[in-house]
Amino acid sequence: MAFIIRYAEIGLKGKNRNIFENKLIRNIKKQLPGSIIIKHFGRFYLYNNQSSEDQTIKKLKTVFGIASFSPAVECEPDMQEIKEVVLKFVDDETAKKMIKTFRITVNRIEKKLKSSNELARELGAFVVENTGLNVSLKEFDLNVGVEVSDKIYIYKERMEGLGGLPVGSEGRVFGLLEDKNSATACFLAMKRGCEIMPVVFDEKGIKKMQIFVDNLQDFSPKKLHLECIDERNLKKQAEKNRIRAIIVNDQVDSIREDYNITTLRPLIGIAKNEIKEILELIEQN
Repeated sequence: MAFIIRYAEIGLKGKNRNIFENKLIRNIKKQLPGSIIIKHFGRFYLYNNQSSEDQTIKKLKTVFGIASFSPAVECEPDMQEIKEVVLKFVDDETAKKMIKTFRITVNRIEKKLKSSNELARELGAFVVENTGLNVSLKEFDLNVGVEVSDKIYIYKERMEGLGGLPVGSEGRVFGLLEDKNSATACFLAMKRGCEIMPVVFDEKGIKKMQIFVDNLQDFSPKKLHLECIDERNLKKQAEKNRIRAIIVNDQVDSIREDYNITTLRPLIGIAKNEIKEILELIEQN
């Protein structure tokens, strides 16, 4: 089993794109040890024999920087082999649920074999001939994706990723934990590529806030350690830990004064229902 991994925002980074790609690859490998990842024309192809398909899916859903991904079956760029693999793919899916109609969607990362339309028509005709299923381009029970790259990858769905930028690509920040909204603010900062150092200003808050650190850990490629720091020496602590800013949970109706380091408020402009959805994602993971 292979996985096609797609990114979006990283592709806009111009000359620095390679740096962001490599950071994303390192983060994926930390979440999925033993992975082999191949870069190819704006895609990653992931192979991992140490994790099951379900485990791999669960981990990929926690990696910032991934726009979408697909479990896929790989084969060689040979038309007869492609036909046989696509047919088996369709047979496997029809064994799981009732399927009457299908379509073939071809995406050529490399411009080889035939055109996308020609390849889709030939594969579709082969499936119809061998299964009796009907082709439907608009209302279909199964969409068979065929990606033409160095190899051929056959898949049925795109699973949504977290998007954003890889954690660690935009420097380190303090994540001030005061309540559940603080965890949401830290999550949003991580999505923008920040590496979080979770902190409290009162030792009494360490035990209470640890649950949120545990929730955030699932999305961090590095181990998170909750620390108590002195608010009065915030700037000194920031310099010591190479911290560039502090993340706070302020919203429009409750804005505190800036601390003596850059103070970031990710929740400003975020609707309350969105904050709730993010918190549910953090907690359920």
